[in-house]
Amino acid sequence: MSRYLLRRLIATVPVLIAVSMIVFVIMRVAPGDVAQMLLSGESGSVASAQEVRQLRQQLGLDRPYHVQYLTFLAGVARLDPGTSLWTNEPVMVELGRRIPVTLELAVLAVVISWTIALPTGVLSAVFQDTWIDYVFRVFSVAGLALPAFWTGTLLVLLLAQQFHWMPPLGYVSPTDNPRLNLQQFIWPALIIGYATAAILSRITRSSVLEVLREDYVRTAHAKGLHGAMVVGRHVLKNALAPVLTLSAVQMGNLLGGAVISETIFTLPGVGRFLVDAILHRDYPVVQTIVILFAVVVIALNLITDLLYAWFDPRTRYA
Repeated sequence: MSRYLLRRLIATVPVLIAVSMIVFVIMRVAPGDVAQMLLSGESGSVASAQEVRQLRQQLGLDRPYHVQYLTFLAGVARLDPGTSLWTNEPVMVELGRRIPVTLELAVLAVVISWTIALPTGVLSAVFQDTWIDYVFRVFSVAGLALPAFWTGTLLVLLLAQQFHWMPPLGYVSPTDNPRLNLQQFIWPALIIGYATAAILSRITRSSVLEVLREDYVRTAHAKGLHGAMVVGRHVLKNALAPVLTLSAVQMGNLLGGAVISETIFTLPGVGRFLVDAILHRDYPVVQTIVILFAVVVIALNLITDLLYAWFDPRTRYA
């Protein structure tokens, strides 16, 4: 196990380097000059070429690309990726303020998705080809078909026009006002959680159906065990392995959903910070957040591989 873990950790290094190179190149070839945007500000005035040149030199943007990349990479290795070109604050300080917001949103979305997906997937499999199965399958297909940005916008319009109520925008810490904090997070978390639950529900149904056909399940029924006990004790644990694997992938996709939901509901999290940084061509921020997202996805997949052995003792790592 330790050798396997070491190999996986070593393999993540070239992946992260490739991700950092890709986002570095994309940001440099994207249209727009960050120096010009900083000098213009909100007024939209056009700065002179000399002012732009001086600012680019001050920010180090006039140096060769390979020098800029290596400087940034060295900073990331020291956990000091630099200063935001737009807010003039250290990137790590900005992330320290925003990560708890995104983390709270992600945790709530995961809880909602599992709360929806497991019961609907199991019931859909147990009552296969009945009206219960059809209802939950339609529910899952709808979640797969509806994009999060459309669902979020529609939800805001529905609450405002039909119920004359708007979700509280902005952010209030749960320690200051738990009720208001829940009102701010429940709607974006519900949108992300529903989209994730739709996929998990489908895979849960398929996995449970496969396990229900196993001989040991039929033997448990033949011994007179109650159906709920058979599902809970024998079926569910053996059916959760593929669900767990897919959950890790979907938790990585939660980061993409956070970008959309935080923008729609004006939550000051990492996702919204990324959108603002892209619009302002804030190179250090965009590059750092993309690498952070890559680290999270890699870590989730590694944790999933390690937990897989707990659900399936037959799994062995060479």
